[in-house]
Amino acid sequence: MKITDMLFKAAGTELEWFGPKRLQPQEVFKIESMAATYGKGLILTDFEAWAEEVRGKDFNYPVSQYIRIADARVKEISASGERKDDPRIVQISAFVFTLTNRTPHQDDIKKMLVKYSQDEIQNAFKAYATPLDDYETKFAIKNFFRDGGGDGVILSLRQMKAADEKRQIEVDASIAAGEFVAKMERDQLLASEDDVVGDKSF
Repeated sequence: MKITDMLFKAAGTELEWFGPKRLQPQEVFKIESMAATYGKGLILTDFEAWAEEVRGKDFNYPVSQYIRIADARVKEISASGERKDDPRIVQISAFVFTLTNRTPHQDDIKKMLVKYSQDEIQNAFKAYATPLDDYETKFAIKNFFRDGGGDGVILSLRQMKAADEKRQIEVDASIAAGEFVAKMERDQLLASEDDVVGDKSF
């Protein structure tokens, strides 16, 4: 998906703006050049952060408004090293984007990484987001990363994993006990046959 299409889609989701999807050629060139330099994920994440900052204000063309200031914002983020601090942030952002066509804010990802591993976060988000319909998916990132939904999903998955492991231990123990009993019975049967053979030898 082109970065321009991604921004228009995010404008509808974040700002409930559904105006004409038109940009000046120089605006398209600017944002596409930035996407090639910094990556679509970073730009989309910053647009969503900007949309949150300006929510409630009236913009006729929010995507154009963002593009005017995007260069300075994204340069500042890139210069601060946020993309280089922890590669897991970009990887999680990309993973979430493949499922929702949206990306969570980097600060929200950082907060979750303090408590959980990358695999736990991604597996939990996939389990959470996969059954959602298109309307519910619009709110999936906020619910999961910002409103505490992710904590509940991860706890639930941990509990299910622990229960599965407990059941497996019980199954393995039952199998081992059955094999032990079968071996004892077999040994007793062989011993009985030996006694019979010994009796006949007299």
